[in-house]
Amino acid sequence: MWDILPPGGTWDVTIRADAPALLLGPEPFALLLASVFIIILLARPALARIGFTRGEALLVFAAAPLLAGTEIGFARIGDAYLAMNVAGCVIPLVIGLKVMIAGRAPAMRALLAIVVVGGVSYLSSYAIPSEGVLLYYRVPAIVAGLAGIVLSLRKPSNGGPLAFTAGAWGVFLGADGLHLSELLYDGTPHRIVLGGAGVLDGIFIVAVLAVLLPAIAVAGARFARTVSGRDASGT
Repeated sequence: MWDILPPGGTWDVTIRADAPALLLGPEPFALLLASVFIIILLARPALARIGFTRGEALLVFAAAPLLAGTEIGFARIGDAYLAMNVAGCVIPLVIGLKVMIAGRAPAMRALLAIVVVGGVSYLSSYAIPSEGVLLYYRVPAIVAGLAGIVLSLRKPSNGGPLAFTAGAWGVFLGADGLHLSELLYDGTPHRIVLGGAGVLDGIFIVAVLAVLLPAIAVAGARFARTVSGRDASGT
């Protein structure tokens, strides 16, 4: 989400003094649950079944928390300096783009999911000039997860990447992008940080939580096939 901070330069890299606090929040349990679930699946075969590589999983759950306080300034519009948090914005967006390019999140289906989640994210968020954009993340996360399942019925391993991409890019465009104009011009110099809450930012949280639904669907289908095979062999 857009997070308002004191002014700073463009194209700079800074580490916030409150970086450790970005690992905490009012509802850390949801993120912790998702993290534990994915970490359990870090074995390469299990990750392959939900469409991710071990490197991508480690980037999200190991590198991102360490980089939660790192921000990159990249532009200035009027009195506003724009920056992006590496953990809360750069990492999820890059992974979403990577899985699209690799074909694990087919482009046309991914774009459809992004549009849907983007619309839901816009309706689930609002801008406060002194604070940034606030998002009720549960609904976009559920919609992104369901989109991943529905759009990957023929190839369930695409469900995770589709859900992650829709979650990250949908929030980025729908919540942050469409509310940006409400934050830019308030008459005083200020710094707007995209993904400013780090691993507790809406972009990161929605992308991670969205993967849970396709992962559960894949695990459920695998369990059902196993039970069905046992029943067939026993008759």
